Amino acid sequence: MMKAVVLAAVSVALVLAVGCGRKKGSAARDAAVRALSGGSVEMDSDGEGARIRTPDGTVTVAGPRGGKLPPGFPANVPQYPGSSVVHSVVAEDAMGVTLQSPDSLQAITDYYKREMKANGWKEEGAIAMGESAMLAYSMGGTTVNIVISDTGDARMITLGIAPSGDTTK
Repeated sequence: MMKAVVLAAVSVALVLAVGCGRKKGSAARDAAVRALSGGSVEMDSDGEGARIRTPDGTVTVAGPRGGKLPPGFPANVPQYPGSSVVHSVVAEDAMGVTLQSPDSLQAITDYYKREMKANGWKEEGAIAMGESAMLAYSMGGTTVNIVISDTGDARMITLGIAPSGDTTK
């Protein structure tokens, strides 16, 4: 559990650093990552991504990747049609992608409910909370959590994929 918390915290810090345009060699960024994780950071040469290595594992954060999902993204978890990739986070046993779409919260929610079921995923839960929705799915030993948030001009769709620890579903 601590590994997941540390990796998540470091990932958020790194996404903020990457998103704010920090360049390779940022002493403040490197110090923050070391303080949070006890690890080191490597920035991609184009400044669009970073890799953090800690004693608990490696996390890679990338920018839009030219609109592509990260390597190894499950084919049975669809990218919302017409959405653009904002960033992705890939760890050794989990990954997350944030997408952006101009479509309505309801249209996106309906799409994922329909498509995840069509792709064989079992719905574990769905919650609508005003300007956001959360959906949870499982298949085999994998869980997918989908969070859709209304940011005003667009909707952000976060797809989190991780092992569930339960291989019977």
